[in-house]
Amino acid sequence: MAAPIPRESQVGYAHACITNNKPLLDRACLKWDKERKKVLLRGNYTKYGRFGAGKFPDQSLSQAKTYCRNPDGDSGGPWCFVKNEEQGFVEREYCDIPFCYDPECSGFAKNHDTYTHYIDFNGSVLTDIKFGLKLWNSDRVNEGSARLVLSVLALPLAGQEIDDLGIGIEIFISNNQSALRFGNKDRPEYEPTPGLLTSTNFTTFTLNWDRGFITFGVEGRVKPIFLAEIRTKNTLLEAQKDRFDFYAVQGTDVIWTFPFCLDDDECDVHTTVGGEFQQFWPLRQKDIVFDLYVHVRAFGNAAILATPSPTVDFPYFKIVFNGPHGNTRMTIREHQGASELVLKELQLDDVVDYWAWHEFSISIFANSLQIYMKKPIGMHSLLETTDEVFRQLRWFSVGSENSVAHWSFYCEPPRFAQPPAAMLPDCAINTNEPDYSGTQDVTSLGLPCLPWSGRKMLPDDVATMFKNRSLIVTSKNYCRDPEARGEGTFCYALSRNLKQTIVEKQFCHLRKCKSQLCKMAGTGNDFIGHLSTTRSGRTCDNWDVSSRSVHPQYMYTFNDSYFADIDASSARNFCRNPNRDVSGSWCYTKDPDVVQDVCPITDCDRPEELIIIVSTNQNGRRLFILPQWKEEGLSGGLRFGLKEWNPDLLSGVVFAIYPLGGSEELVLVVGAALNEKVELHLNGALVESKTYPHLISAGVWTDFWLQIRRGEVMLGFKGVPTPLFEWKHPDVAQAFDPVFLAYHSLFNEMPIGFFFQKDECQTENTTDNNFLKFLPIGLYSEAENELHTNLSLKMRGTGQIWVSLMWVTNNLNSYQIKIDSVLGKCQADKRLSIRHVLSLLSIAAIRTNQISLPVCYYRTYR
Repeated sequence: MAAPIPRESQVGYAHACITNNKPLLDRACLKWDKERKKVLLRGNYTKYGRFGAGKFPDQSLSQAKTYCRNPDGDSGGPWCFVKNEEQGFVEREYCDIPFCYDPECSGFAKNHDTYTHYIDFNGSVLTDIKFGLKLWNSDRVNEGSARLVLSVLALPLAGQEIDDLGIGIEIFISNNQSALRFGNKDRPEYEPTPGLLTSTNFTTFTLNWDRGFITFGVEGRVKPIFLAEIRTKNTLLEAQKDRFDFYAVQGTDVIWTFPFCLDDDECDVHTTVGGEFQQFWPLRQKDIVFDLYVHVRAFGNAAILATPSPTVDFPYFKIVFNGPHGNTRMTIREHQGASELVLKELQLDDVVDYWAWHEFSISIFANSLQIYMKKPIGMHSLLETTDEVFRQLRWFSVGSENSVAHWSFYCEPPRFAQPPAAMLPDCAINTNEPDYSGTQDVTSLGLPCLPWSGRKMLPDDVATMFKNRSLIVTSKNYCRDPEARGEGTFCYALSRNLKQTIVEKQFCHLRKCKSQLCKMAGTGNDFIGHLSTTRSGRTCDNWDVSSRSVHPQYMYTFNDSYFADIDASSARNFCRNPNRDVSGSWCYTKDPDVVQDVCPITDCDRPEELIIIVSTNQNGRRLFILPQWKEEGLSGGLRFGLKEWNPDLLSGVVFAIYPLGGSEELVLVVGAALNEKVELHLNGALVESKTYPHLISAGVWTDFWLQIRRGEVMLGFKGVPTPLFEWKHPDVAQAFDPVFLAYHSLFNEMPIGFFFQKDECQTENTTDNNFLKFLPIGLYSEAENELHTNLSLKMRGTGQIWVSLMWVTNNLNSYQIKIDSVLGKCQADKRLSIRHVLSLLSIAAIRTNQISLPVCYYRTYR
């Protein structure tokens, strides 16, 4: 066998890694030195004569033997003739040959009229970047070109339109001439750049911009290709102050690479605003399996395409989420003349959602393909099937026809890409919200909004709609009702069809604030819904005390400012929480026997059964540190979520770590210094501190992982492998082995909400005698109006254990169950007859003869 010959181009005319001589379908290649009279090509039979020897890098047909070659310069890459043994004909088949040079952070780009695939700069403020370009096809080097766009917004626009709107720039790069083509303050000056791009090596470019000037050149060369001034006056670029948020690449079949994506551990976020598949990436290979897993959130449809090569249209596999009639359809098409074959079509509700990321995985093994969708209870299979087409798939692309979709590949979307919570200002209380000031920039049809400052493309009267002219720029492309007509928020969007492009006014469908349906704040004081029935089915009384009140002697007159409605009269008899009770929204009832009762308003994002509310010092409640909490990697550590339970009282969280015996301790404080820092104390002394503002949110859960090992503590965000806080003991031999963990709020009487995964059973050693660790009693049921009547707890210990069952904590009333192992008694407090539906429970251990009381408990319901 001949020695390996490096591939000189992606097309592989000179071939690549010749030792790998395997067609995609794993069939034997036929010899090149014969005429082929019956070759199936695109559904029809055709005749192939013998290729000339000069078409082969071996310069000989006999030397080419049965190796994969590319004598006709097929843009799909090296191929060979193979025989279909079942039907007796010969066909062409691409070969599975890896590239000899495969840089990270690289992709493939095609030429299109408009840019519909953008990649985010991940929230970074950059003023310089490096990137590489390489031509795919060695036969088209002279006409090779590429275009790079830097933009404030991701919109389906051509370079001229990006310039007209004043949102970005376009750089043109070619083997003829190069320039800042659009976004230039002056007339573009094209510089001659012969031989700039090649098909054999990457050309690395440098790009710098500062204070409106941009410099572009080749790395290592002193003289830049051009220095130009960006047009910024009265545009979004001026307001952004040299900050671009997105980039996009197009070209005559080019491979590009942006090394800066390795500078951080965050996942790249892609935005598609059209159905064209403009950029491609190779499927990831693990042993003999090719896979893809993506996260996506989309306003309308979202599609994934897989092909053998980015320059080959067939065969292909395609999945379209939320396509026509809301169906998810999976199809294949073998060649241009073949019909599209529907493998499966499903009606899946909320398969994609613009306000939440959804995860999907695709695995290809030989001729089999599997697609799974991640659900809260695990992975859900969408498709499992077999077809010979799947053997050939090696590249993928994404798109979204007339819709906005956000994507991440092979990684969890970073925090900055999380959609805002449905809380003011990013939601609407009323259907027609004249004062909406949120950041929604998508119309009700799923089209992206154009910027209000884009005078050249928008109607002339837009400039007069805003009373404050500065709002034209600061409103960017967000949905607004600038004239406050009350007809609804709107924006202007591009509507494209085969005949023309129209800019038209479109209304926006705003999200209703979640607090009308559930609670974002733990205490529920943000709840503004019209619910007026308690968990036990009792009717609420008005908050205004009057002669008609059922319990006037027990009712407290709250300050109007404590109501989300601004005054008690507007709150009427709706469930509210003016005193910020830990149990959540409540009301006075019209039942003569029950003064107060809690309302059935649950957390918007997490089940009550997995929430624990803590306040004050809880060092007498120690968890046994599980082995998996000490493990490294993304799967290791304690997984938990945090939320400021009362948004009016911003506290931090304390994790105290102890050995099996002795007085040593490590104390990790998350949200120290008024929620501004993370601190670690060893035996009372501060040993590490880092500033991280607002780590614990009041309206949303923030998810973390915590890894605890001997002499090492690491804290990080869920889905991010790099810790945000890390400490290592300078002398590990002197460090203690962590055995126990306690957690509580930083300040007394300032509660913090914890959320733990349901698959982790925590074993707690309890010696505390207070009732300031609350476990909500979840009442969720699939059946409507069904109430749970049984609660099961599992405990073990000695001495006396008290279980307190509560409904509203502020009235100091509860039902007490006392379990005494010394006297062998279990006694229920009979002073009160149970008339309430319980909302919280708390457990306390009372010392008897100085004996510690280990208690293990968990909650189950019937």
